[in-house]
Order: sequence, then C-alpha cells, then structure tokens
Amino acid sequence: MTWIIVFLFGTSFGIFMSTFIDRFINKQFEKGQEQKGFKIEKITWLSNDDKERGGWN
Repeated sequence: MTWIIVFLFGTSFGIFMSTFIDRFINKQFEKGQEQKGFKIEKITWLSNDDKERGGWN
C-alpha cells in the first residue's frame, strides 16, 4: 500500500516539476526574443573624456 502512495506522489511531483520547468524555459525564450527585437536608434551620452577631446561633433 505504501508503494502506491509513493508512486502517486512521485508521479504528481514529476508532472508538477516538468510543468514548472517548461514554463520557466518558455519565459526565458520569450525574453530572448524580446532582446533580439531591441534596436538602438540614437546614442546621446558622452563621457567627460569625450567632451575634453571634442566629443562626437
């Protein structure tokens, strides 16, 4: 009788973990896709060294 309880607990825990891992992987994949679509349009920041040398002008 104990082995049935252990088997059912192990099975339900395995299903839970596989679902959790699948959702985590999908979320990480979606973040990666969002970062690939990110595009820098214009850079306006200058450091102090750039200003002393005349900057980008």
